[in-house]
Amino acid sequence: MTEEELKLEKLRQEVKQLSKPDWLKPAYLTILVSALTIVITTAVGFYQYFAKVNQDNVDKIEALEKALTKNEIQQYKTEKATLAFELAQLKMGRDSAKIEKEIINQELMEIKHEKELAEAKKKTLSRQLATVRRSFSNYNSLVESTIEKYENYSSGYARGIISSPSGQRKILEIVEMKNPKQQQEAIEEFAYKVMRQTYQKSSTKIKEEIKN
Repeated sequence: MTEEELKLEKLRQEVKQLSKPDWLKPAYLTILVSALTIVITTAVGFYQYFAKVNQDNVDKIEALEKALTKNEIQQYKTEKATLAFELAQLKMGRDSAKIEKEIINQELMEIKHEKELAEAKKKTLSRQLATVRRSFSNYNSLVESTIEKYENYSSGYARGIISSPSGQRKILEIVEMKNPKQQQEAIEEFAYKVMRQTYQKSSTKIKEEIKN
């Protein structure tokens, strides 16, 4: 290409550049690129900032959720422990009431047993007392009968001694005594002998009847 052709081509390029819109011209393109770079850089910065803020918010939300979950778990554990404690108290109270009931039932059984023993002993004593009363009544009847027999026997035996020949002779001897004092002593002695002999004979007789 000749020099003239080069100059002509250069002119064509200049005309072509001049005929383009302003924003397509190299100077404007440089400014536009710089502006876009600033906008993009700013946008990237804002994006990174908002991304960080958003991540911080996400982290805070997750932390709050974790804290809430932890708090709920702790609250659940607390409620569970409280319920377990109340249940243990109820169970303890129930077991304590059951034990107290068993103790009371045992004491009632012992009291019932003691009452049954006391009633059985009372019945035995009542039977023994009835037997003793019957025996005593029979004994009293026997004693009364024996005393009556003793009195009748003694009276009859004493009269028999007095009515006997020896008794009559003794009475005559006493009657014939002149000395009143001697006579009184003789009467007392004769009466004593009759009484002693009657007592001995009657006692022997009563003992034989009681044995029989």
